Amino acid sequence: MYPWSESLNSWGRDTGLKIDALGLVTLIGVEEMDRSIGRLVPSIYFKYLPLLGASVVAGNRFITKKPGFVLYNISAGIMTTELAGWFSRWLQTQDFKQVRSIATWQVVERPHIWAEFIVGFFLVGLPVHGMLIALTVLAKDWWGFANVIAMIISVVVRCIMVAQNQDGIDANIRKAQEAAQAYPAKRAKYDESMKKIHRLRQNGHAMDEVKIPIEPQDPNKIAKVIVLTEDSKVITLVVPAYLPKFAFAVNPRPPNRYIYRACKWIGWAAFAVHVISIGMAALYTQIASVMVIIVSTVLTAHRVGCEDSRIWGSIRNCWRHDDNEEEKSCWVSSKLKATVSVYPEEYMDWPELEERTVHVRNEKETGRQWTRAIGSSDLESTPISKIIVHNSLASSICALDNLNPRHSFDLPKSSDMAPNPDADFAICNHLIVVCCHAIYTGGPHLGASENEWLIEPFQKGETPTFIDHAKAGLKALAEDSHGLLVFSGGPTKKPRTELSEGQSYLTLARDNDYFQDMSIVSSIDPSRVIAEINATDSYQNLLFSLIQFRVYTGVYPQRVTVVTHEFKRARFMQCHFPAVGLAPVGPGEEDYTHKVAVIGINPPVGVTPPETLTRGEAMNGIGLWRKDLYGVNPDLVGKRVRRGWSPGIENAVFADLGLENVVLDLIRYDGGGHCNKWFPKRESLPWSYTRRDTTKGP
Repeated sequence: MYPWSESLNSWGRDTGLKIDALGLVTLIGVEEMDRSIGRLVPSIYFKYLPLLGASVVAGNRFITKKPGFVLYNISAGIMTTELAGWFSRWLQTQDFKQVRSIATWQVVERPHIWAEFIVGFFLVGLPVHGMLIALTVLAKDWWGFANVIAMIISVVVRCIMVAQNQDGIDANIRKAQEAAQAYPAKRAKYDESMKKIHRLRQNGHAMDEVKIPIEPQDPNKIAKVIVLTEDSKVITLVVPAYLPKFAFAVNPRPPNRYIYRACKWIGWAAFAVHVISIGMAALYTQIASVMVIIVSTVLTAHRVGCEDSRIWGSIRNCWRHDDNEEEKSCWVSSKLKATVSVYPEEYMDWPELEERTVHVRNEKETGRQWTRAIGSSDLESTPISKIIVHNSLASSICALDNLNPRHSFDLPKSSDMAPNPDADFAICNHLIVVCCHAIYTGGPHLGASENEWLIEPFQKGETPTFIDHAKAGLKALAEDSHGLLVFSGGPTKKPRTELSEGQSYLTLARDNDYFQDMSIVSSIDPSRVIAEINATDSYQNLLFSLIQFRVYTGVYPQRVTVVTHEFKRARFMQCHFPAVGLAPVGPGEEDYTHKVAVIGINPPVGVTPPETLTRGEAMNGIGLWRKDLYGVNPDLVGKRVRRGWSPGIENAVFADLGLENVVLDLIRYDGGGHCNKWFPKRESLPWSYTRRDTTKGP
């Protein structure tokens, strides 16, 4: 034995120092390595060095999906809370701003950089492992030698498993690109079909059995995507439309499953040997091994040597007293490149917003308007992120509009929102809401043919019921000279049409002369029939129509009648009416049926059996609303997003309407504790059931 070896052993015995190697390698650093390894962007310096938390790799835990993230694909109208494991970890490790960060994703081939391999393997990894092997062999510390070999094997296993996941991402990208290549053929087929339909119409052919094809969307266009992180930061993604589903929402599948599975077993075996042998090794070997592992782990956790590291940039900015953020790029795989940047801070500058807010009147240039319609010319001169910045989601949506020159995220507008200047609405006190469920597109049959409607597959056969809803609303209006009828529903069928449900029902009524030729409907004043064009669910139907009544008449209603399906009656009576303060919570001593009413019309039994309606309402209707009174949790928010709603847009929709603060508080209410608390100011709302009711008889 070498003299220096005996000296080291003697020193170890004399100091009495002991290291809890088992706790060190099994507990410490697990969470940090889960993030650092799972994000698939290794450090060029420490890629080939051992790290703490080897069990994370052996157990394949570094690819599991993480909760707390929400991805909104606004272009496709899709929301998901299931993000790919690598993507959620990549988001966790970035130094994002609260709302101003932009992540641009590109699909490009990565050039081979041999310098990274030379630095990481030959200049760092090989010398460090060689030193440890030499130390243990020369000192005849065979437990220490076994420990070093186990660490080397764990490094090899980690590199292979990370590479397999990167190859899996590349495979998903190739699959997405192959699907996108079919777009030209689909587009040509669609254009040809539309030409044939146009010729048939010109020749006067019946269109009853002709189905309008859905227009295919260009998969190579830039999609509007935002991500809400677990710490409430909002990240704008600039990404091709074909990529989000395959790259960000689906975990990659390793191309060689057998090698991957073998690596996991080998990784567990190496981890077991490492746990045992490091505790049995000589003290100096333990200290050397622990120092190597801890140093490489700490520096890897801080992204030293990673392509997206901001350490040197931060030091340089601090030295220069410069706050400018530099773009940082990194490769997640051989095809997927990410670049992180920020949009200018002045986009969030409220004083500038007040000076440059765009006010656009509706087409008739009369009275007040329901939404601010912002055209492309306005957007060219005013960043849309300065128009909608009241909350973080809206800010990121609008920042993305700056990046996308098409500006397709314009707010909905309607020429029917302004009141009739010749009409007297002082006596209006009864709001009649028809909840719309589909979109009437017009045609020679005036809605009698199902081909003149855009409906969902489960709504087949229900268009006569939708017409009955419109007739019931018109009948209720004809019977009350104090009434105002509002057809409520937003543009829920994008990209097939920009038309809103409410506007389409209003067109249906006009096309049929308000159904005045039928005995059930007497004379109708067209100025008392309007549309609400933003709502995407039954709660919004009610709340937005209350506000629309105020915008149109200048006052709030004292009575509300809702026309909808009969199976939704309990939803309104038990959830929506109390939620907006039109009725008390639970049964009270006073009867409020004079204040609120529901006219319910279900589809015929032959179209949809009652038990099917009841079961569906219990599962997806009132069953959800009882647990989420204001529709703020993922299930109901997801429904809104799929129907065209964008969280945060309410701050622009209701801007400059002169609404009371308590009404604005209700619009922005987040559900309180556990997201399911009754709005605490319900009795202070201007339409509250506690207000004096001049419509109730003696």
